Amino acid sequence: MHSAPPPPPLPSPPLRPSTSTEEATLEFLLTDYDQIYRRQKQLELEIQEAFLRFMSGVLRGYRGFLLPITQAPSDTTTDCSSLFNLQGFLKSRDRTQQKFYIQMTRTQMFTQFIEECSFVSDRHVCLEFFDECVQKVRGGGVTLTLNFNI
Repeated sequence: MHSAPPPPPLPSPPLRPSTSTEEATLEFLLTDYDQIYRRQKQLELEIQEAFLRFMSGVLRGYRGFLLPITQAPSDTTTDCSSLFNLQGFLKSRDRTQQKFYIQMTRTQMFTQFIEECSFVSDRHVCLEFFDECVQKVRGGGVTLTLNFNI
């Protein structure tokens, strides 16, 4: 019988890169990550600013439609209709954008916003900042046309 030839020797492991090469690679990766992280944070900030400008324009003048609180808070007095002149607000908006405003004012987020504006809230500092933003966009209108070119 013929015996099988011995298996070929295992390849030797690749040579370990020198420490300076590893350090350079690590530095490159960290620099690349740092650039990506900074760009991501910059994009997040730009999105937040765009959203703030949009909402400031959409809700400009909303404070004029807040109704005075005449009773102690209860289920009926905290209802959005007793806190906000919705019909007046809607009439003050452009007719071509009524559908958007009707949908927006039906959201839980809008109701919560009106409640926080009407009652003392731990978010009053944020609301003051938002009101300052609303004041800055007061003169210019807001275009609700969205462009989805990505």
